[in-house]
Amino acid sequence: MHIMLVDDEKILSKHIKSKLKRNWYKVSLVENCSDFFNQSKLEDIDLFLIDISLWDGSWLEILKFIKESNTTRDIPAILVSWHTETALKVEWLDQWADDYIMKPFEFDELLARVRSNLRKKYPHITSSTLKYNSITFETSSREVYKSNQAIDLSKKEKQVLEYLMLHQGICVSKSDLQKMFWKDSKKWWIPENTINVTICNIRKKIWPDLQLKTIVWEWYCLQ
Repeated sequence: MHIMLVDDEKILSKHIKSKLKRNWYKVSLVENCSDFFNQSKLEDIDLFLIDISLWDGSWLEILKFIKESNTTRDIPAILVSWHTETALKVEWLDQWADDYIMKPFEFDELLARVRSNLRKKYPHITSSTLKYNSITFETSSREVYKSNQAIDLSKKEKQVLEYLMLHQGICVSKSDLQKMFWKDSKKWWIPENTINVTICNIRKKIWPDLQLKTIVWEWYCLQ
């Protein structure tokens, strides 16, 4: 899932970005209104996280743009603010915001709100369960089932499968997988065959329920 974080508090925004990435979200950080309106392919974003205190413009301009555009109006938008007044919260929700969160917040609450709003766009995502055809991934217990039968996967195979299930319909590159799951390797570079074998093992163990397509030998897409 791809989140766009719009926030000009550099230290806090980098901290949020880092934590979201550790939970396997792709994050684009935008620091002001001008940069936001210079972004391309906003339709590829799955959720907007917008701080309302931007120094160079109004969060409302951004939110209005998102919700009035045919390509982005169905993408959830969460507002972030220090303000606690009920009247302001009502105003934000009336101004097309899908949700809001108050600073300071616990990161677990932010993750819960992100998951909750993503479920509106992607019903297969739940708080602790991922579903694809007959496959169920219980993220809390790290167990994988096919038609209610447990599947024996290695730790790395589970990590890759979970990432693919979170990105259903989105092309994922080998380089993305390498950076995500082999970045802690003591080697500067891992053989391409390592990723190929991991994907091959996942396919064999869950065949034929996993419609995982290889595109030009460099991309994978769970269709």
